Amino acid sequence: FDGRDEYMGLSFNKPNQVFSGTGEGDRSIIRLAQDKSEKFHVIVVSDDNRVRNSSRAAGATVISVKKFYEFIR
Repeated sequence: FDGRDEYMGLSFNKPNQVFSGTGEGDRSIIRLAQDKSEKFHVIVVSDDNRVRNSSRAAGATVISVKKFYEFIR
Protein backbone atom coordinates (compact mmCIF):
# COMPACT_ATOMS: atom_id res chain seq x y z
CA PHE A 1 0.00 0.00 0.00
CA ASP A 2 1.05 3.52 -0.68
CA GLY A 3 -0.76 6.29 1.04
CA ARG A 4 -1.49 8.17 4.18
CA ASP A 5 -0.17 6.75 7.41
CA GLU A 6 -3.76 6.50 8.70
CA TYR A 7 -4.15 3.37 6.54
CA MET A 8 -1.13 1.61 8.01
CA GLY A 9 -3.31 -0.40 10.41
CA LEU A 10 -5.33 -2.05 7.65
CA SER A 11 -4.73 -5.74 7.38
CA PHE A 12 -6.19 -8.35 5.11
CA ASN A 13 -4.45 -11.30 6.80
CA LYS A 14 -2.08 -11.74 3.90
CA PRO A 15 1.58 -12.24 4.76
CA ASN A 16 2.86 -10.50 1.63
CA GLN A 17 1.10 -7.19 1.96
CA VAL A 18 3.34 -4.13 2.18
CA PHE A 19 2.52 -0.63 3.39
CA SER A 20 5.18 1.85 2.45
CA GLY A 21 4.03 4.87 4.46
CA THR A 22 3.68 8.49 3.49
CA GLY A 23 6.42 9.97 1.36
CA GLU A 24 8.32 6.81 0.53
CA GLY A 25 5.81 4.71 -1.31
CA ASP A 26 6.31 5.26 -5.01
CA ARG A 27 9.90 4.09 -5.21
CA SER A 28 9.29 1.19 -2.81
CA ILE A 29 6.29 -0.12 -4.74
CA ILE A 30 7.96 0.21 -8.13
CA ARG A 31 11.10 -1.51 -6.85
CA LEU A 32 9.07 -4.37 -5.39
CA ALA A 33 7.15 -4.79 -8.64
CA GLN A 34 10.40 -4.89 -10.60
CA ASP A 35 12.08 -7.30 -8.19
CA LYS A 36 9.19 -9.73 -7.68
CA SER A 37 7.01 -9.74 -10.82
CA GLU A 38 9.18 -12.19 -12.71
CA LYS A 39 8.79 -14.86 -10.03
CA PHE A 40 5.47 -14.00 -8.34
CA HIS A 41 2.03 -12.68 -9.28
CA VAL A 42 2.30 -9.11 -8.00
CA ILE A 43 -0.80 -6.94 -7.67
CA VAL A 44 -0.27 -3.20 -7.23
CA VAL A 45 -3.15 -1.07 -5.94
CA SER A 46 -2.59 2.57 -6.83
CA ASP A 47 -4.12 5.61 -8.48
CA ASP A 48 -0.71 7.17 -9.09
CA ASN A 49 0.05 7.12 -12.83
CA ARG A 50 3.81 6.74 -12.38
CA VAL A 51 3.37 3.80 -10.00
CA ARG A 52 0.74 2.20 -12.23
CA ASN A 53 2.73 2.55 -15.47
CA SER A 54 6.06 1.47 -13.97
CA SER A 55 4.51 -1.50 -12.18
CA ARG A 56 2.63 -2.60 -15.27
CA ALA A 57 5.85 -2.34 -17.32
CA ALA A 58 7.52 -4.59 -14.75
CA GLY A 59 4.83 -7.23 -15.26
CA ALA A 60 2.60 -6.55 -12.25
CA THR A 61 -1.18 -6.55 -12.35
CA VAL A 62 -2.43 -3.04 -11.56
CA ILE A 63 -5.83 -2.05 -10.17
CA SER A 64 -7.24 1.23 -8.93
CA VAL A 65 -7.89 1.96 -5.29
CA LYS A 66 -11.61 2.23 -6.03
CA LYS A 67 -11.72 -1.23 -7.65
CA PHE A 68 -9.76 -2.71 -4.75
CA TYR A 69 -12.05 -1.11 -2.19
CA GLU A 70 -15.12 -2.43 -4.03
CA PHE A 71 -13.56 -5.89 -4.02
CA ILE A 72 -12.83 -5.98 -0.28
CA ARG A 73 -16.15 -4.52 0.85
